[in-house]
Amino acid sequence: MTITEALQIIHRLYEGNEDYPDSTSEDYISRLEKANSAIRIWEGKLNEGIFWKELFDTEAITAGGSGSDAAPADFLFPGGSIWVGSTEYSFVRPEKARKLIQQGAENFYWITGGKGAYKVNTYPALTSNFDFDYYKDALKFTTGDDTTPIEMSDPYFLIEFVLSQLYLDDDNATQAGFYMDSANEKMDAMKLANEMTPFYQDSALEDLSDNGFGT
Repeated sequence: MTITEALQIIHRLYEGNEDYPDSTSEDYISRLEKANSAIRIWEGKLNEGIFWKELFDTEAITAGGSGSDAAPADFLFPGGSIWVGSTEYSFVRPEKARKLIQQGAENFYWITGGKGAYKVNTYPALTSNFDFDYYKDALKFTTGDDTTPIEMSDPYFLIEFVLSQLYLDDDNATQAGFYMDSANEKMDAMKLANEMTPFYQDSALEDLSDNGFGT
């Protein structure tokens, strides 16, 4: 579901018509802001130890040969080791990198920089492009015309959260409570689905190697 489709559903349920507001109108901007608030609440479940499957990603990084290459713009934290063929580059904390180099250790990487300017540092320096697994920030929308799908598995959490806030603004506690209860149920269902093993799969493959977290 796109944000445009979600905003149209919100309008139909709230206003009861298809006279959608213009993208520059106060109603439109307010609903888009509330939609982004719903996304922030969803991604914020990381604070409860919930890692959404939808927020794990892989991006091909163009190696410049210096051993310090730009991480994806939406990078939040690494998703495990970097593999180059059968060679594993394990993740280490940046304060340990220099000491490991002095000790003669090889095949590891660390992250430096800040939001929007993170760097993936590899030792020895990777000179060919490599795939980088990472956990990312959830996509927020600056316009309702964005055709990128809403990332959460059940966008109706976003829809019903926004509706609850609209009715709260109207001092309609009954309708606000109804939609918030429904939104919370959808959040709980997403949490459950996020942890479920796929049907007909009794067990997952055992991870036989340390992925490097906390090394």
